[in-house]
Amino acid sequence: MTKDQRAKRAPSAVPLGVAVSAIAVGLGLGWACSGSEPQPQTAAIQPTATWSAPPPMVSMSAPPVQTAPPQPTTSPIAAVEPALAQAAQAVLNEVAKTEAPRGAKALGLPNVALLGTGQSSETQLTMQPGKCYTIISVGLPPVNEIDVQLLPATTVPGLQTAMAQDNMVGPRAIVGKAPNCYRWPLPVAAAARIVTVVPSGQGLVATQAYEQ
Repeated sequence: MTKDQRAKRAPSAVPLGVAVSAIAVGLGLGWACSGSEPQPQTAAIQPTATWSAPPPMVSMSAPPVQTAPPQPTTSPIAAVEPALAQAAQAVLNEVAKTEAPRGAKALGLPNVALLGTGQSSETQLTMQPGKCYTIISVGLPPVNEIDVQLLPATTVPGLQTAMAQDNMVGPRAIVGKAPNCYRWPLPVAAAARIVTVVPSGQGLVATQAYEQ
């Protein structure tokens, strides 16, 4: 085999460094052409909640409560002129001559009041053991009806039990009418209330307690 024939049959040798460089260039061109070159990763931007400061609160004080002006009030028991009180007492004394037990004495002065329908007057009485009591109340015209009750001085709310009361109709009321006066049952003294009510009419009312 001649020298020229050996040159044709034997492949030409390519230096290793050149071959590697060529492969690298080829690969780079391939990535560039195919568009598969990895893109740089960028961090995803997450939306964040925004917060704004609330407007400053305005301190508001409640407006003053408007209350109705106090209404003028009148006492349910009007003042009685001395002359009228004496006239009512005179009528009361005449009734006591027949309605109070014999020998009974009046305790203090009578309670005289000018009352209207539904109004009442009240006085206190100290009841002694072994004593007997009569309560007489009379009304001058135009008083139509009077009720009298003898109540304990200390009462329980919602419980107004009378110890004694009248059962008469008209402008005259008597508790412990003669000869059956009201005898105090306890062995000790105790206070009681005498309440006089005018269910109908209006006018002068006189009430007196008698003890025997």
